[in-house]
Amino acid sequence: MALLRTGVTAILLLWTTYAAAQSFLGPNAGICESQGGQCQNRLTGCGAGYQPASDYYANSPFVCGFNFICCVPNTQPVDDNCGQRLPVSESRILNGIPSSLCDWPFVVSIRSLKTGFAPPLTFSNTDPSCSGVILNREWVLTHALCCYIQDSTPDQAASNLVVVAGEYNVLQADVDPATGQRAEQLLRVSRCYVHPSYVLDGQDTLDSVDVNNDMQTNSNGLALIRLADPVQQSNCASQACLPSATPLRNTGCDTYNNCVFLGWGYSAADYSVLDPRLSYGRTTIYRDSVCDYMAQSVYPTKPRPEGSACTSPRDGTGVCVGDQGGPVLCYDGDRWAVQGILPFRWCEDDAPHPWVVDVAAYEEWIQTTMANP
Repeated sequence: MALLRTGVTAILLLWTTYAAAQSFLGPNAGICESQGGQCQNRLTGCGAGYQPASDYYANSPFVCGFNFICCVPNTQPVDDNCGQRLPVSESRILNGIPSSLCDWPFVVSIRSLKTGFAPPLTFSNTDPSCSGVILNREWVLTHALCCYIQDSTPDQAASNLVVVAGEYNVLQADVDPATGQRAEQLLRVSRCYVHPSYVLDGQDTLDSVDVNNDMQTNSNGLALIRLADPVQQSNCASQACLPSATPLRNTGCDTYNNCVFLGWGYSAADYSVLDPRLSYGRTTIYRDSVCDYMAQSVYPTKPRPEGSACTSPRDGTGVCVGDQGGPVLCYDGDRWAVQGILPFRWCEDDAPHPWVVDVAAYEEWIQTTMANP
C-alpha cells in the first residue's frame, strides 16, 4: 500500500510539474505553424481540410498543449485528379460567348420532369432547370433552390430530377472529341440534401419562396445531390476540388483573381436569348472584409445573404435565370476548386448582384454529409 501511495504521489507530482511548466512556458505553437498548421482541441480533432501532423514532435503535448493537437492542411483530395482540365479559350455568360465542348468537365446540367409527364426520366421528358458541379462520382453540389424545381420537395428529387454529366448543348447530343462516343451521361438522383439552415424545409415548395427577396432565396442556399448512378470519369466529366484541396485557401487567402463562373442561363438581360451551350465569364471572388465593405457601402440596398462571398465579374458579364447552382471555379496554378455556387437572380443588368454562396464556409457540412448520408 505504501508503494502504491508513493507511485500515485510521484505521478501527481510529475503532472503538477508538467502543468506548471506548460503554464509558465506556454505551448510552442510556432513548431506547428512552421508546417502551415494550427493547434486544435484534441477531442474535436482537425477540421475539414486538415489532418494530424505526422511529425512526432508536432503532436507532442509540449507543442500545442496536452489537450491539443497540431493539424496541418490535408492537401491530398479524395481524387488526385480533381480540378484537372484542358486549357480553354475566353468566354462569357450574360452578353457573352459559349465555351467549347468538354472545356469544363466539372459542370453538370440538372433537368426536371416536364409538367404532365411521368417517370422514368429521359432527355425528352425533362427540361434543363439548374446547373451544378461534380464533387466526386456520387455527389453534385448545387443551389438549394434546385431541389424544389416544379414545386417538388427534396424528398421527391429522385422522381423529379436527373443530372447530366458531360453536358454542353442541352438541346442536342454531344460527342466526346477524344473518343467519338456520346459525351453526356444521364444520371438518376438518389436524394437531395438541402442545408439545414436554408429557409425552406421538406414540406414547402417554390410557391412559398419570394424570389425577389435575396435574403430568403439565397441565404445558406446550398444543396448536395446524391446520385443513384455514379459519374463515369471521362474527358468530358470529372470532379472539381473543394477549397481545402488547394493551397491558397489553406494559407488564409481571401481573394481569388483567376476565377470563372458557369451555367446555362439566359445570355441577354431582356430574356430574349437562351443559348443552349454552356457559357462562362471571368470574375474575381472575395470574402470577409471586402464583402462587408460592399454590403455596407457599395450595395446598402441589397442585403448580403447569409453564408455568401462576393464577386466582381469582368467585361460586363453577369448571372441570370438558369445559371443558379453553377459553380464559381478558381485556379490555383494546378487545380480548379469550387469556391462559390451561383445564386438565383434576375437578369437586370442595371441591378448589380455581387453575392454567391461561399463554399468554404460550408465545407464541413459538405464533408460530413457526404461521409454520413
